[in-house]
Amino acid sequence: EFFGGTVSVTNAIVAFCGDDSFDWDQGYRGANNANWLVIQDQPGGVGDRGGELDGDDSDDGNVSADEMPFSTPTVNGWTVVGVGGNQGLLFRNGSGGNLTNGLLTNVSEGIEIEDKETPEDAFDRWVAGDLTLSNIKVMGTDDALDYDGSEVADGDAQLDAYAAANGVVVDNSLSIDYTFAFDAAGQQATDKLYIEGGQGSGSDWTQGWSFVDERGLFADSFDDAAPTCDCPPLADRPIVNISESGEGTGTTTWTCDNTYVLDGYVFVNSGQALTIEAGTVIKGAAGSGVDASALIVARGGQIFAEGGADCPIIMTYEADPLDGSVAYDTRGQWGGLIILGDASTNFGGPAQVEGIPADNDRAVYGGNNDADNSGILTYVSVRHGGTELGAANEINGITLGGVGSGTTMDHIEVISNLDDGIEFFGGTVSVTNAIVAFCGDDSFDWD
Repeated sequence: EFFGGTVSVTNAIVAFCGDDSFDWDQGYRGANNANWLVIQDQPGGVGDRGGELDGDDSDDGNVSADEMPFSTPTVNGWTVVGVGGNQGLLFRNGSGGNLTNGLLTNVSEGIEIEDKETPEDAFDRWVAGDLTLSNIKVMGTDDALDYDGSEVADGDAQLDAYAAANGVVVDNSLSIDYTFAFDAAGQQATDKLYIEGGQGSGSDWTQGWSFVDERGLFADSFDDAAPTCDCPPLADRPIVNISESGEGTGTTTWTCDNTYVLDGYVFVNSGQALTIEAGTVIKGAAGSGVDASALIVARGGQIFAEGGADCPIIMTYEADPLDGSVAYDTRGQWGGLIILGDASTNFGGPAQVEGIPADNDRAVYGGNNDADNSGILTYVSVRHGGTELGAANEINGITLGGVGSGTTMDHIEVISNLDDGIEFFGGTVSVTNAIVAFCGDDSFDWD
């Protein structure tokens, strides 16, 4: 954190911090900052903003009456690997700045400029030319630059036009892998980052001396960033029974050296993050009605289930030996996967998701954050689900209730569900490379 001053910092890594990664206040004006790299704690779901950027952080009058000098530093090359729940960079009261060559990933929105204070806020610094942004790519959300205020009616439109003219854009086509995971002990990376390619800070300069290099966090190429699959044979994996009665899973990692058996409804509560290693097998115990088993990510919770083409994550029923002996049309043996988010629907307010008893207050979805991020699912196969809760009331293979566009879902499979394969209840999430096969009702269903 910078409290005023003019010092410049180059080649700086800030990783796994509990609050903001970089924070400036009180008229900071470093003119030659370069290569700032932020890595937030994705597996733990911990971290606030990549940059909280103020000129005046005080309400008690201990800065100059006119707030001069404003914060106007320059940063060339800034990468944020976010945790998913907040802005990459937030410009606030009294802060300008000059940022070029940025890469902001896995954030709720790329950059937010506030216009809440009178007579002066970050938007006023932008109008005055003291806040400039150029060549900034944003990944994992649909909002690159946002106006936060009500004093200028067309503030959003002004910033949208500026963003388009200055290369501040969402670009999910870059060969960047911005997700990562550690082994169960939290010591070595099993899923690595790749953030090279000329955009942002890069990471080559971290090699040989840094903690993040010591822990093997960076891949040498985009292809090498995929999770490694060194899981033991299924027969050698001990059974871990998972049940809960309101406390949720907690923020934790499920690893591929165990087989996890869900006993009843297992929630990832709001504020919790469940990481599932590539190659992990999760099974649902038999049961129907109130005894059904399902994995449910509550609104405000997150799931990071990143498998690979050679190391998928499989969710199936407890008696499935995964040896090819189960008939392809076996259905209704357990519940399924339910993800609930804070994105908008046309329901008229928060709703209770179908497939879960109405008295469960953690099964609510929908809100007003269309960029909400419920996590990442890649190479995930959900099989043989859809158990009955009651007459004509079954659980979908994957249910997506009000899930936001900040959520990543790619290479998704649903096999032989008794009810629908994938059902969307409102929301803005996109799903790519999805297979739905042999289901008893609709394959895809949106409402």
